[in-house]
Amino acid sequence: MPLPLSFGGVLKASVLCSVAASLFELVAASPVVRIDTGLVRGKRIPTDNGDVDAFLGIPYAQPPVGNLRLSRPQPAKPWNGTYAATEPPTPCFQPDQWENDDARMNYSSSAEDCLYINVWRPSGVCPEEALCNTTGLPVLVFLHGGAFQFGDSGLRVYDGREFVALTKVVFVTLNYRLYFYGFLSMENSALPGNMGLWDQLMALKWVHRNIRHFGGNERDVTLSGHSAGAIAAGLHSVSPTSRGLFRRVILQSGTPLTMILALSYSGVTKFVNVAVALGCYEVGRTLDAQIDSVVGCLKRVDYVSLRTKMATMQPRRQMFLPVYGDDMLPFHPLDNDGIEMHVKEMFLGTVMDEGTFMVYALRAAVPYLMDFFALDYRMAITVGLKFAFDIPTHLGKNIVQAYFGDYGVLHDNDAIVDILAKLIGDAAFDCATNFFAEKGAEQGVQTYRYLFAHKPSYSFWPEWVGIAHGSELPLTVGSLGLFKTEPRFTSPSGKYGDNVRNQKASQEDQLFMTQLLEIWSSFVRDGCVREKAAIIKYVVEKRRCHRHTARV
Repeated sequence: MPLPLSFGGVLKASVLCSVAASLFELVAASPVVRIDTGLVRGKRIPTDNGDVDAFLGIPYAQPPVGNLRLSRPQPAKPWNGTYAATEPPTPCFQPDQWENDDARMNYSSSAEDCLYINVWRPSGVCPEEALCNTTGLPVLVFLHGGAFQFGDSGLRVYDGREFVALTKVVFVTLNYRLYFYGFLSMENSALPGNMGLWDQLMALKWVHRNIRHFGGNERDVTLSGHSAGAIAAGLHSVSPTSRGLFRRVILQSGTPLTMILALSYSGVTKFVNVAVALGCYEVGRTLDAQIDSVVGCLKRVDYVSLRTKMATMQPRRQMFLPVYGDDMLPFHPLDNDGIEMHVKEMFLGTVMDEGTFMVYALRAAVPYLMDFFALDYRMAITVGLKFAFDIPTHLGKNIVQAYFGDYGVLHDNDAIVDILAKLIGDAAFDCATNFFAEKGAEQGVQTYRYLFAHKPSYSFWPEWVGIAHGSELPLTVGSLGLFKTEPRFTSPSGKYGDNVRNQKASQEDQLFMTQLLEIWSSFVRDGCVREKAAIIKYVVEKRRCHRHTARV
């Protein structure tokens, strides 16, 4: 005969049932996917446009530490149990970003163990995990920018939840090595460099093997990026090592030809300077005589010491960028005639005022810049072109004359800044984009060229900066509504941080974001920019190289 339950027993049983029910709901709301290295548990995120499953911080490679430092990445090892992929990954090691006291990012939390990937998908895309293999949604892989020195996939601007909710596309972001660990190079077999690009390639291979388990189609991948991320995406579109891993590219404010910025930031001398600063180079001996010991020392340098010693070097000596001559880039990135693209479609463009952010940063870094200009701004800019772009002085003078006119034509400070910004924007972004678009069209790639000419209501820049580099990102990624959410790492500080947290996008921006996501997703789906987006007034011109130019 069963014993009667007391009131306390009933209460305890009720509590246990409630706890069990809550746990069941929690488990049911936590999507689990089996990939080639094990089980992965994500989290379900509600949005106004439907639920989204987010899998954040999945290892796609082994931690590049110890003997793997400064080496090509190795595939992630399998794990037991279920991997919790519910938080953004730690940023890859990088210096702090200090534009000035009003705009800075603290990256003291960045680390070497950082090779992780994030996946967002529409909830319910796989009614059962076993049926995911038949779904096949288009996939967008996005590479963050930051001059190959900064940035991380955990920043709020790269959060893909709204992009996925509105477009029903699988969205992927990732971390890749930056700065010293990502692009230090001797430009030979001892240390060829490009570790960050090889990380990206490893991530693309991971997508090819695993994205079907998330409901994506590995044969319908678009590779995208902004700024340095766009440069990298463009390099992958011409690299023999990346062939077959994606069908099309979206390049926002960057192409391989933007690498003109890197011409004067490489070379063995730079490597030696770094090795000396870190105590890894014996002055008086040739590099060839001590290559093995130098590389071994660099792999052993204490993480904290490296950060401290690198901070004392001149900024120019701390710029580490992609180099050519390895399997990834066997050709010079500026050899436009030697480039052969292996994509079917390309969508690329720039914003109206690409060069202003560089002038802004230059003025912050060199407070006496305008005093320099007061003496002879034409000569100062000519010298600057030699310093920044390795442009010979006689050619630099011709360029300056083309933009500023003869010495008889005078300009005030505002005009000097505006013209200089235009010159830099043309050299690094607009002309590079036009030439790369023309090269694609010549090779039969269906090519679309856009110009972003909308001044968002949320701009963090002074008025004179205009429609600045990166202004379009919250609109094209769909992250407008996430300004007030705090990232796990790298919370912006100073007045810039206050501005970020206090921003509220206008209804016009929200509508424009929806329209832009229609354009971006139509290209991701089938490589075409649909006329359905005619709400946004396109002006389309057919150029001699069959490049289509759209003003957005």
